Amino acid sequence: MPKLNANLTFLFQDVDFLDRFESAARAGFKGVEYLSPFEYPAEELAGKLQTHGLQQVLFNLPVVVIVTVVAVGLVPLIWGF
Repeated sequence: MPKLNANLTFLFQDVDFLDRFESAARAGFKGVEYLSPFEYPAEELAGKLQTHGLQQVLFNLPVVVIVTVVAVGLVPLIWGF
């Protein structure tokens, strides 16, 4: 049987984000992922994970970091370095 994780950005939208950890645990998920957790303190997110026995399996980098990495990575290609 495949192991699936709850994407808290898209699932359980009927409750606030921080309450989705409990919803995921009640639904039987063992792992969670989300797109952009940066508006919440890391300690608060870690507490939610621990309280509900969940594992964080993924979160995305801020968009500005991705754009910067791509832009800097393209400099040698554009300018011929």
